[in-house]
Amino acid sequence: MPAPHTRVNRKLTRYVLDKRVRVTMHAEGSPEILHGRTCDISEGGLCALISGKLKQGSIVHVEVSGLEEGSLSLTATVRHARGFYYGFEFVHVDDKQYNLLVKMITRNAAPRVHSRHESPAQ
Repeated sequence: MPAPHTRVNRKLTRYVLDKRVRVTMHAEGSPEILHGRTCDISEGGLCALISGKLKQGSIVHVEVSGLEEGSLSLTATVRHARGFYYGFEFVHVDDKQYNLLVKMITRNAAPRVHSRHESPAQ
């Protein structure tokens, strides 16, 4: 039986990670760069608080910095937006990127436990 206040309906475990993130999107030929902070991360994506507007379904480039390993850069799709909280799903992840992602999570993040009173965006 799962512990109280723990979500079990996700395919991948989320891990708490509070690091700088830069999101680059290409709108009308010119890149637009937005900055923010990660909230959590998994092997499949991340949640971040971003200081700007992103369109759901957009393909973007995310770069997480401030890690022991340096930075991690991946392509992602904007899956959801709730206020300034955005959910990103990683796409086109090769074996080298995946191994770096798993290593980064292991070294820098802690498993996330959700409370019943927490926002669903987090």
